[in-house]
Amino acid sequence: MEIRRGAVVTVALAGDFGKPRPAVVLRSDNFAAHQIVSLVPLTTFRREAVLLRIDIAPSTGNGLTAPSQAMIDTLQSVRVQRIGGIVGQLAAADLRRIVRAVAVYLGFAD
Repeated sequence: MEIRRGAVVTVALAGDFGKPRPAVVLRSDNFAAHQIVSLVPLTTFRREAVLLRIDIAPSTGNGLTAPSQAMIDTLQSVRVQRIGGIVGQLAAADLRRIVRAVAVYLGFAD
C-alpha cells in the first residue's frame, strides 16, 4: 500500500484517541519508504478552536462521510502497519490549510 501525503487513512491511535478514526497523512512523499507515518487525526465532534481545528467538508474525493475537523494539537506518528486503509485524498487546498495550522502550532511560522 503506497501512502501519499494528504491521504485520508483509517488508524487506531494510542491513548485517548484509540478508536479507529480517519487521519490525514502529513509525511512527505520523499519518505515513502520510511515505515513511520506522521498523521493529523480527524474528528466529527466539532468545536470552535480556529487555530487548533481545521474544518474539512466530506467529498467523494476525500472519502469522509460527515463534516470533520483536523485536530492540529493531536499530531501522532505510527508504523505503516497500523494504517487500516486509505479512504480518500484531501483536496490540495484542505491539505495546505492543515499544513499551515501545523506550522503555526509547532512554531515553524514564528
